[in-house]
Amino acid sequence: MSRTTEDVNKLTESTYKNVMEQFNPGLRNLVNLGKSYEKAVTAMTFAGKTYFDAVSKIGENAAVSPVSRELGVVLMEISEVHKKVQLELEETFKKFHRELITELEKKTDMDIKYMNATFKRYQSEHKFKQDFLDKSQADLKKLRRKSQGKHSSKYEVKENECMETISSRQTDMQRFIAEGCKEALLEEKRRFCFLVDKHCAFTYQLTAFHDKVTH
Repeated sequence: MSRTTEDVNKLTESTYKNVMEQFNPGLRNLVNLGKSYEKAVTAMTFAGKTYFDAVSKIGENAAVSPVSRELGVVLMEISEVHKKVQLELEETFKKFHRELITELEKKTDMDIKYMNATFKRYQSEHKFKQDFLDKSQADLKKLRRKSQGKHSSKYEVKENECMETISSRQTDMQRFIAEGCKEALLEEKRRFCFLVDKHCAFTYQLTAFHDKVTH
């Protein structure tokens, strides 16, 4: 096997390991952080509602005064606007939970099993092909030792057949490693695409929320 093929195999293995040892744990950490983020927003919206309920009550008290009536109405209107903002934020974070955190959690649980199985299958098939190639190369060495000093056509034919087998198995191994590397890199890219897509969608929702509450 050429050095280039070995490098490609190393890249394949490191790509699978990177997904399993870095990306998936990172995704699980994102899920935990996302849940903490949700709790913080829930606590903030609850505190906001309580605060602006209090503002509204003060406004109601002012509204019965002959000199402060208009100011009381303004305070109640301010309270109402902020309550609507809080409701919009709650709706946005319901989508954050449903469309991002839940999806990430589902993806992580499914992906750990899938990637472990895929990587093991690649390693198993690689070992199987490598063992066959090593056996053919060992057979050729034995044959050459036997044929030393002998020039019979029988040895030449066997040696040629053995070399053809080695060449065929090397080609098969190179093809397998190239395809395996391509698939591993695609698997990695799919996961980053998934993460980018989900966060782009949430960013769009958050932008829509800000546009709505500022107009």
